[in-house]
Amino acid sequence: MDSPLVEDVLFQRVQDRLDAKQAKLPHGTSKREFAFRGLLWCPECGRRFHASHNFGINWYRCGSGETTQQCPMGKNALKESELLPWADKILTWPPLGGTPTRKHEPMQQESVVDAVAKLDRMIKRLGTRFQAEEVTEKEYHSELARLRLQRDAYVAMAATEPDPADRATLAGPVEHR
Repeated sequence: MDSPLVEDVLFQRVQDRLDAKQAKLPHGTSKREFAFRGLLWCPECGRRFHASHNFGINWYRCGSGETTQQCPMGKNALKESELLPWADKILTWPPLGGTPTRKHEPMQQESVVDAVAKLDRMIKRLGTRFQAEEVTEKEYHSELARLRLQRDAYVAMAATEPDPADRATLAGPVEHR
């Protein structure tokens, strides 16, 4: 019979140390809770962000961080606590059905125009994807409706009140024949 490479006592000490270093999860919990798990994608390389928990903090990093060819986003991690205010602002935006929990700054006219242009590009890209049969007809119509709803909300935000002088001209006397 061959002798073990590591003595039983040493093996058990290492196992105990590893167990002690494992994150202590609440009783009955099998996974950590990550608010953005599976929702974040790298703008540099398109990989999904990976979630991790270190030093009592939830972190997100580009999936390329676990490969030998990291993109710039794979070298840095984002704290979940820094992302939560951003998500709160998006999820409480009134045109998307939310009710604001605090007063938000009104969007500037230029940023509304940029948002509408971006949504127009997204709608065009969706049409291209549908023609290439990358999305089903049902997915296409569902996403198109969602994007148009967002676009309409931005357009409504960009609409300005007419000048009072223009309003008087528009509501001027009607000629009777």
